[in-house]
Amino acid sequence: IMATSEFIGNWKETAVSYTTRDLLLYAAGIGCSDLTYTFEKSTDFACFPSYPFVLEFKGDASDVVDFPSPAMLN
Repeated sequence: IMATSEFIGNWKETAVSYTTRDLLLYAAGIGCSDLTYTFEKSTDFACFPSYPFVLEFKGDASDVVDFPSPAMLN
């Protein structure tokens, strides 16, 4: 088992960015129907809670990326 200090020391920073379109496509892609995540004009619009986990795959690209993405290879 890895000690907490060893685990924290192994994180790498990755530049990421996202748009409202990215949030909407993700929510639709996972089958979400809650307007909080699928309607950008909703008063409580938000990103789906698991979306941040995919940001490392996307990186800061504004278009479709290959797998593995360049952000994953850094």
